[in-house]
Amino acid sequence: MVRMPASPPALPLPLTPDHVVSKPAPRGFILPDLVSHCDFLLSYNPHGDVVAAESDNWLDDGCPELTPKARKALYGLHAGELVAFCYTSCDAYRLRVVTDFMNYLFHLDNISDGMLTTESDTLGDIVMNALWLPEAYKPTGVMAKEEVSAGKLARE
Repeated sequence: MVRMPASPPALPLPLTPDHVVSKPAPRGFILPDLVSHCDFLLSYNPHGDVVAAESDNWLDDGCPELTPKARKALYGLHAGELVAFCYTSCDAYRLRVVTDFMNYLFHLDNISDGMLTTESDTLGDIVMNALWLPEAYKPTGVMAKEEVSAGKLARE
């Protein structure tokens, strides 16, 4: 049996500013070309354009409090077209349900961005109330006496 000699004790290296190696910050990064790896054809639901326009109009009509800037953002989002690319083979009715839901979720996200925690909690209560009790508006807790558009849209 061969015996290995003992390793010499490690000497601590002094950490002085002269020994610190600094690397320059990266100036960018390269994303891989994921699109070229997709070998399937892009498809779009044939009802996509009509349903997207109907859904945008539904949300616009249901939110009279929207500012001109918010209305422009609503139509510029193209949530209906996104849904038409994702649900390519469903009928117009089912596509409309999904498109309305997607538009509504984006709308809730936009209006909750500028809210404080208590305001967003109240908005959540209003929306959940509409989903749990779709027959009629029943204010609870800190909710408004009159239902706001986010609740009315959820009830629809």
